[in-house]
Amino acid sequence: MMKRNRDSHLLRKTMRTRFKKLVRHVLLNLQFLDETEDQGISMNVKKNVAFLVRQKRKTGVLTIAEKALLRAKHSTRTIEERKRLCMIIATQPCFSRLPPKIRARLVSVLHFMTINTDRVIVKEGDVPIHVYFIVSGEVEMIKSSYDKITKKVSKVTEAIVGSGDWIGDVEILEDCTRINTYVTMTTCELLAISTSDFLGILGGFVKKQWLEKKAALKSLSYFDFLTEDQIIRACKNGYLMQYDPLQSIYSEETTGINYVHFILSGECVILQCLKMKVIKNEGQTTFELLNVSNNPQSLFQASSKSLKSQRIDMQGRYNILTDSVFNLQELLATSSEADREEALERKKAVSS
Repeated sequence: MMKRNRDSHLLRKTMRTRFKKLVRHVLLNLQFLDETEDQGISMNVKKNVAFLVRQKRKTGVLTIAEKALLRAKHSTRTIEERKRLCMIIATQPCFSRLPPKIRARLVSVLHFMTINTDRVIVKEGDVPIHVYFIVSGEVEMIKSSYDKITKKVSKVTEAIVGSGDWIGDVEILEDCTRINTYVTMTTCELLAISTSDFLGILGGFVKKQWLEKKAALKSLSYFDFLTEDQIIRACKNGYLMQYDPLQSIYSEETTGINYVHFILSGECVILQCLKMKVIKNEGQTTFELLNVSNNPQSLFQASSKSLKSQRIDMQGRYNILTDSVFNLQELLATSSEADREEALERKKAVSS
């Protein structure tokens, strides 16, 4: 009798635990409950219209079917499911800079997880075990700071990372303990990979880029005053970009400047320097091109009008000083070419 009661108590406890786990998963996936699996095009016109409407969803947000596929063991996945996972991973912003072969190798080792708000993902000072890729949500990056006046350690927010960012890769590349603490600000969906898998699959590719960025920063005198910790943070947030000749760094369609560019090699030219007046009338903003004299110094002289009503645009196509189209070949002529031409003329003069 006692054994039967004990078994009944264990059964109720197990069922209660499973029910709580089920409720927790339902709450975490509440925003996706209205989604249905794609059935494809059929002979029914109404179903086809509904299918096309259902295809519209937020970029980077996984459906229930995709998350279930990511949670499944790799040994149980079919070939078609593995191909589908390769396509899913390719659409995620956090893997956009990786070659297709490396993305395909990640399919078997990535683990999907959902973490609630105000949960610590990585703690400062711990040994790195996993690297996390943020699929959705926001994570707060915190650093411990010691105040010499109050003699207390306070938590300082350094940045907020989100979809497309990596967490925990820097410590593995630098072979050190965790530098920051990461706390979820919203419900986050992450893809995790162990340290051994990260080094085996991504280690060579990521390490090469990391060393190139550190070498690039140390080659510029502008960063001589930075500490090693600041160099690491700059490498974490920076990218190495290569531009082809005549390619625009800031195009006319660019609405804002998100990065500061430091030139490592090559030369750049400013195609235009316009003096504009901004006029705001009844909520509408208009721009007016001001007349500038042929004197180059007048461009930099202070105007009697308010500085708030003026804006200098550093992009365009026409030369305000000559009021004519730029000679692009002349602008792109480097100083080295001018030196060569001068040397050839000097050589001709000596020979004559």
